[in-house]
Amino acid sequence: MIDILHQKPLLGRQINWAHPLAFKDILEGCWIMNERSGSKIYDLSGFGRHGPLTNVNWTVTQEGSGINFDPADNGYIQVSTAGILSTLPNATVEGIVRQDTVAPGTGSPLYCERNAGTPIWKFQVRDLQETLQFTHRDNASQLTRLYGIKDIVDGNYHHIVMRKEGTNIQFYIDGIFDFEGTLLGTDTLSTGNVRIGDDANDVNAEWDGDIVLVRIYSDTISPDNIAWLSREPYAMFQQNRVRRFSVTGG
Repeated sequence: MIDILHQKPLLGRQINWAHPLAFKDILEGCWIMNERSGSKIYDLSGFGRHGPLTNVNWTVTQEGSGINFDPADNGYIQVSTAGILSTLPNATVEGIVRQDTVAPGTGSPLYCERNAGTPIWKFQVRDLQETLQFTHRDNASQLTRLYGIKDIVDGNYHHIVMRKEGTNIQFYIDGIFDFEGTLLGTDTLSTGNVRIGDDANDVNAEWDGDIVLVRIYSDTISPDNIAWLSREPYAMFQQNRVRRFSVTGG
């Protein structure tokens, strides 16, 4: 049974930009994967970053419709050929996921910006420890790997968030703070091939399991709002209704 607060809006429902969780000024991509079928997922942010599906399948989960990834199929969803977040001082990546396994020695990307060269900007699940991880390597090859604390590969669906504010990186799981670390290097990155569920330059870095929702933002979201998004991930699709009535008498 789907929690009513996690009930996806019907196909065609648009974001209510007046809602405080809509984040109109910073929302860069919104893929809620409620299409249930078809060859792509649609971006509801207004930027048109729709993602063709490659070697992945639609599935129905306790969180509603989503995309299932099998690492043996080398599947991915590419939503841009140019970097989006990797040159910004502040950013947030949000997802609802269930991870089955993580291949040893690599990791499973939820969201990755990467070309064939040096720079990497990747939010993923770490191998072996199966915690959240942020990997960042700038044009000068300065590498940072930051690892979370809680194991999320437990058969359950989790709301996960990576929050970047300058060099400060924070992870949240189901609205609860998990980890904080410091990024080395700069925001000078030459990236492209923005993918969900895959690293374009690492054939072994594949998602294994379900991805139900991904949203990206060009600024940080407060911890209070992260907790709210965890509880009500589709609240911004609720429409304001004005109650109209009349009183008659004799």
